[in-house]
Amino acid sequence: MQMCFVCRKSKKITMEQKSGQVWSHWVSGQEQSSRGQRILSIPIWPPNLGISQNCVYEAQQVPRVEKTDSDLTQAQLEKTEVLVSAENMSSHLQHHFSLSSVYSHYLPDTGLPEVTTCHSQSAITVDYIFYSAEKEDAARGPGAEVALVGGLKLLARLSLLTEQDLWTVNGLPNEHNSSDHLPLLAKFRLEL
Repeated sequence: MQMCFVCRKSKKITMEQKSGQVWSHWVSGQEQSSRGQRILSIPIWPPNLGISQNCVYEAQQVPRVEKTDSDLTQAQLEKTEVLVSAENMSSHLQHHFSLSSVYSHYLPDTGLPEVTTCHSQSAITVDYIFYSAEKEDAARGPGAEVALVGGLKLLARLSLLTEQDLWTVNGLPNEHNSSDHLPLLAKFRLEL
């Protein structure tokens, strides 16, 4: 399993995501503003995907219908959707996967923080790639090669830069990178 997403700055984001906690208000752009952006709805994915707030597949519930004069055909019953009120859904997602971050978020040589965005308002890490790892291997540290039995093995990743590195080319975006985010790239091997 691999997860990629953009989150607002949070010192706890890496630990919380690895431990299985995700709150929709962490996702970038979820603060109220006058810019008119679309706020994530709850649930954040369509119910017809069959994925619960615990990030697992669940069987679709088919409502029981009492026989009436206008009996529904089996085809009509299969098309019937169960609607769940957003008020009853939590903005909290959780999973039970053991995840490692592709990036350590600190350069190994200097200990300086890596950043994924750098502009006039901030220079921070807001982009992440997490992948599944066995619990005992997750302790080896983020970005370390992890040998998995029946899982993903991180083979390589695109290096990130520090804030100081990015300011030498006038931050982001610039003539070399048209986005205000650095690209993330990781190479994995699936071991069966």
